[in-house]
Amino acid sequence: MVTWELHKLDEIVKFYGGLTYHPENIQEDGTLVLRSSNIHNNQIVLKDTVHVSPEIVNTSNVNVNDIIVVVRNGSRKLIGKHARVLKAMPNTVIGAFMTGIRSQNSKFVNALFDGDIFQREIYKNLGATINQITIKSFKEMEFYIPQNHEKQIIGNLISQIDNLLALQQRKLKLLKAIKFYLLNQFLLNNNKWPKKKFGNLVNINRGLTYHPFDVVNSDGIRVLRSSNIKDSRIRFNKDDVFVRTSIVKEKYQLKKNDILVTAANGSSNLIGKHALMTKNIPNQVGGFMFSIETNEPHFIFACLESNWFKKLIHKSTTGGNGALGNLKGKDIKNAWIHIPERKIRERIGELEKNIDNFIDYNQKIVNKLIKFKQFLLQNMFI
Repeated sequence: MVTWELHKLDEIVKFYGGLTYHPENIQEDGTLVLRSSNIHNNQIVLKDTVHVSPEIVNTSNVNVNDIIVVVRNGSRKLIGKHARVLKAMPNTVIGAFMTGIRSQNSKFVNALFDGDIFQREIYKNLGATINQITIKSFKEMEFYIPQNHEKQIIGNLISQIDNLLALQQRKLKLLKAIKFYLLNQFLLNNNKWPKKKFGNLVNINRGLTYHPFDVVNSDGIRVLRSSNIKDSRIRFNKDDVFVRTSIVKEKYQLKKNDILVTAANGSSNLIGKHALMTKNIPNQVGGFMFSIETNEPHFIFACLESNWFKKLIHKSTTGGNGALGNLKGKDIKNAWIHIPERKIRERIGELEKNIDNFIDYNQKIVNKLIKFKQFLLQNMFI
């Protein structure tokens, strides 16, 4: 059996640097400069792009199968973020806070960078005062490397998982876009429906105010906060807050089919974030949150998923710009919305529920693929 051998990264790849440019070099078109913001989920995304005059370019164009890596950033957690170039990108370079890597086995190297072992090397080599990896430190990182035929097998396997993962993520994104389009067609383009105040269909209550001395360990009752809402779903976290049972009140309990909404937050873009409670479990709605009670949970949730609610949040939220953003319950109750008859509301609610179930099903597939990939990487790169 051939054992893997310890190599410095500089022995198996070639490095190239990024372009330094100035604000006066930026123009509407020209040479594309890839930056940290152009990497999302280990893929290159062409949003928030920057172009510069081709005349100032003195660095290498990216090639197919190059790996671009963030080596300097204001956020430490973004150091090491990377993506493999999957198609020809003429007239495209990387920025000065990036490093390009070329290898005959780029799929394997990319898989290596996806593993925890690469993150550990980054942590060891990060600058004490500046969030960066120097090229010297990058080159001297050491990893156990297999023979070429094993590199190809590992690289191809992880690459196939990445392709399947990317396909499922695009499917998820498309499903969410379809849902948004359908709900807005129902809720915003039906001016023939009578206008009613939203409060006619819901009860809205602010949550529990508690103090630091009320907080206990996990033996208490969980407080639902903005951090418990992710992708319009309620999630439980390791750092959830629990309070003593003596301050718990029934009116602050979020019951099955109630909706949790962020009412106040230091970040204004989190105001209005919402999720439907799908089961009865002990909890208390936090003081910066709303609970919405209704007999038509899926229709009301559809309303909150629509552009109508986004516009209401933008119009009614006070504070922000450093101050605490706040949305008042009365502003939601008094908001006018076109409401159809009960049968149509039931159909809209059923549509929302079915699409959400399909989204959840596909999200589970994505999560399983991510866990499977992590399992393989943790066991291959030790």
